[in-house]
Amino acid sequence: MVVRHCLRVLFVLGAAFGLACIASVLLIPARVAAAHHGYANQITAANIIISQVVMLTAAVFASRIIRRWGFWRVILATIFTLPLRGVFATWLASPWGILPVQVFDGLDSGLQSAAIPAWVVHLLHGSGRANPGQGAVLAVQTAGGCLSPLLGGWLANRFGYPAAFLGLGSLAVVALAIWITQGAIIRHSCDTRRDELERFADVDTSALFH
Repeated sequence: MVVRHCLRVLFVLGAAFGLACIASVLLIPARVAAAHHGYANQITAANIIISQVVMLTAAVFASRIIRRWGFWRVILATIFTLPLRGVFATWLASPWGILPVQVFDGLDSGLQSAAIPAWVVHLLHGSGRANPGQGAVLAVQTAGGCLSPLLGGWLANRFGYPAAFLGLGSLAVVALAIWITQGAIIRHSCDTRRDELERFADVDTSALFH
């Protein structure tokens, strides 16, 4: 029952996070580029490079961070930054305004790409359903991400960019509330095999420097 409940929480979290995240990533450079026509190419390139560099760095150290803080706190941090991204995107329309937004996006992507699959394996270890479980969670998150541009584009076209960012950020608040209220059950599911989390291996970073 605990495993099923945790998976249901992950489904809701993945759908809400994907729905809120993808559109904000696309709309932010579009808004800034529209306001600074002469720098559209540079802004788009910076938008991609910043988030990818931060994501790679976060993914490299994700296992160490998860081992120290646990799945619940790490995923909580990634959810908490999404409303902050909405606030930054609403009030910072300059080219420099994309910097904190893309840093947060890179952190979220890098940490979640390691934490959520590892937690699913942790929950379903020994059941023979780890791969289907990961596929189901990813499918729900992808479905939310596919619908996200439709929702974000409609909000931006109808009410403007600031309203779109705030509307998308409010979805993250829902995900944050669910994650906090279900925290005790989730932490219990992780503590059942705490010794396995202690053996969670670090990523070998030597190949990145050769």
